[in-house]
Amino acid sequence: MEPTRPGLITFLAATRNSLSVQWDPLLGEDTGGTLANPIGITAYELYMDNGFNGDFELVTSQVGTTYTINYLTPGLLYRFRLRATNLIGYNSAFSTVQSMMCGTTPSSPGSPILVSQSSSLIHFYWTEPFDNGGTSITSY
Repeated sequence: MEPTRPGLITFLAATRNSLSVQWDPLLGEDTGGTLANPIGITAYELYMDNGFNGDFELVTSQVGTTYTINYLTPGLLYRFRLRATNLIGYNSAFSTVQSMMCGTTPSSPGSPILVSQSSSLIHFYWTEPFDNGGTSITSY
């Protein structure tokens, strides 16, 4: 029997160019066996696109349920999906596609500095953050 399709991927951490992911293991009858006689899961296959809505490619095939993807490009929205293979060779259906972007919180901008003011208008500026977190800052 086929294993059930894996649940959602959890994004544990993001850095400027990496994402750490996790998923729940399939247990009991979700493995394609029964509650009393589950079938071992031999691999979880994690697939990812290229950040441009391209084809999905295999990133890892492993028994473990956590993985870190390195060398990603900040600012690209990567899509992920997962499937499981049990001991007798049956593959599950793919999980729901999920998307995530790597990057970190930008540093704080400088304090606002008054340039001029009138009864109807205030002009001020601030210095840009020294670190944008890995992607463009789009608003303040």
